[in-house]
Amino acid sequence: MNNAKENVESETNAQKCDINVSPLRLTCREARHTFARPILNAYGRWDIRRSIIVRLEDASGKTGYGEIAPVPDFPGAGLDACANHCKELGSETTEAALRNRELPPSMGFAFGSALAMMKGLEPRGGSWPMAKLLPPGPAALFEMGKAVKAGCRTFKYKLNGVPDATEREIVEMLLESLQVSRGKLRIDANGSIAPHKSDECMEWLAKASGGALDFVEQPFPTGQEDAMLTLMEKHGVAVALDESVVTKGGLDTWKNWPGPLVVKPALAGDPLKLRGWIAARKGRTVLSSALEGPVGLWGCLLCIGDAAPEPLGFSTGVWAEGDAWGQYTAGVMLESYSIGFEDAEAVWNSLSQ
Repeated sequence: MNNAKENVESETNAQKCDINVSPLRLTCREARHTFARPILNAYGRWDIRRSIIVRLEDASGKTGYGEIAPVPDFPGAGLDACANHCKELGSETTEAALRNRELPPSMGFAFGSALAMMKGLEPRGGSWPMAKLLPPGPAALFEMGKAVKAGCRTFKYKLNGVPDATEREIVEMLLESLQVSRGKLRIDANGSIAPHKSDECMEWLAKASGGALDFVEQPFPTGQEDAMLTLMEKHGVAVALDESVVTKGGLDTWKNWPGPLVVKPALAGDPLKLRGWIAARKGRTVLSSALEGPVGLWGCLLCIGDAAPEPLGFSTGVWAEGDAWGQYTAGVMLESYSIGFEDAEAVWNSLSQ
């Protein structure tokens, strides 16, 4: 396995070859995968993960795969719009055409991943700690207890608006437990905190934290970043942006945000460009899942550069036990060696033509 610096050099050398103008065969297949349990958040209920697996092949038979996996209700083009873009591209294209055409970021990610795989590039080798997404309600306490015993120390809990008394008690118990185990909890609001109740909510979290609260993610919808900055400065609780950086130009607009940025690589364009962007940013950048499958996960790992990443938000627990789509993120650590070309090809071969 090459390290990140060597991969970048390999990419530069590969771009000097005639692959930029050589014809590439493009094929697309839709993937539909049912979650082990519905995803419930501020946007509603989500039962099935639909994505598009793309396959690029050059004249010599070199092949690469990528995954187009937009998130419903997030900013940007949805899957049906991406499918139309794929049809417009046709069955034959070139690297230059893919890179120069203005495509949705989720498509830029997929094609960037496929081109990198076709050139033989690999993610940086390593074993990375993961942040585990907890289920809603009392089940979060049980799941966190099991994960802490297994060695996990970073967790994520989603709020759907300002929590009621029962949910407050759950969050307080999570934080108390993590104070003992020296862990961290990330609270994700998906923009659902009502502004008139935000001060009360942040005061409560600051008081309950005990040093175990990592950050509050996107308390307000996009467009209210100034208000989120005020909230962070007023209460001394780190506020992370998520949906805000998914908007067009969001990464560059908020690159100097004083709090963490939660970046879903699958929604952020070419993974190699994103790796350079992360390396240049001075603040915290947390890589997070868009609930992509194994093909998309490989592309996400390409974003890891020379610096060790923050605990990765890829332990989502959304796939059923034993499901091949979840085997790579089922543990406490994510091994970059565990997923490669053969796994992507297996996904491709499992899909109907």
